[in-house]
Parts: sequence; C-alpha cells; structure tokens
Amino acid sequence: MKKVLIGVIVGLLIGVVLTTAANGFAAVRIRLVINGIEIHPDVAPVMLRGRVMTPARFVAEALGATVQWEEATRTVVITSVQAAKPGEITLAIYTRVRSGMTYEEVVAIFGRLGTEISRVEMLGTVTVSYIWKNPGLFSSVSITFQNNAVVSMTQFGLR
Repeated sequence: MKKVLIGVIVGLLIGVVLTTAANGFAAVRIRLVINGIEIHPDVAPVMLRGRVMTPARFVAEALGATVQWEEATRTVVITSVQAAKPGEITLAIYTRVRSGMTYEEVVAIFGRLGTEISRVEMLGTVTVSYIWKNPGLFSSVSITFQNNAVVSMTQFGLR
C-alpha cells in the first residue's frame, strides 16, 4: 500500500511538472500588426482552440471604427467611420486619439505619418510634436508626445 501511495504521489508530481513546462513553452507572444503598424493592446492576444483572440476595440479603432459597450444588452457595437475624402482626418477620427497612446497607434488611427515640427530631449525625457495637415483644406491636428505617449493635442478646422 505504501508503494502504491508513493507511486501515485510521484506520478502526480511528474504530471504537474510536465503540464507546467508544456504551458510555459506554449506561451509565445503574439504580435498584433494592423496596416503595417504593431499595436500593443492592454490585453495581449492569445491563441484559443486554434484561433487568435484579441480585444475588438484595438482592432476596430486601428481600422478607423468607433467601439461602444452597451451594458444593458451586453453588446459590443462597432461603427465604421469613413473620412469624407481619402486621407482626410475628420473630427470623429480625431476624437478617437487618447492621452497615453503611442505615435504608432495615432498613425494607425489617422492612416498616415505626421510631420515632426519639434523635438526636445532633456533629462531623459523626449518630447516630440507632430502635425497632420488635411490636403487642400484649412484644417490640421497637432499632437505632442513625451517618451512616445500622447500628452497634448489640438485641432483646427476639423469637421
């Protein structure tokens, strides 16, 4: 009886060690790249039964849509937002930018790179300001980043 009990305990320990090791090796980071720009959602994508699961908000917003949560019906509502003209930044697109977003996330929302207008590096802090001008229109967006995170933003003439 003592040998059987020891055998069961040793078997359980070996099973736990092997299962833990297998899970540790399986936890490979999944990158999320949208329109050539890597996005870093607050919850990392995971593989579940052969499918990659990632937060809908990060994918939808990177593709120009707005996302709302309706608690009463427990529904995620995704609404596509199209610019009036290709490459135009509208007020609806501008309002999707949030404090703390990276430059890459803003570029994914706007669909194009900004023009760097100033850069200051002081005491380990890098402050960079960019402008996005709407072609042919008298409207623009200026955003300032500190250490690659949005700290301030302004717009002029967006509709």
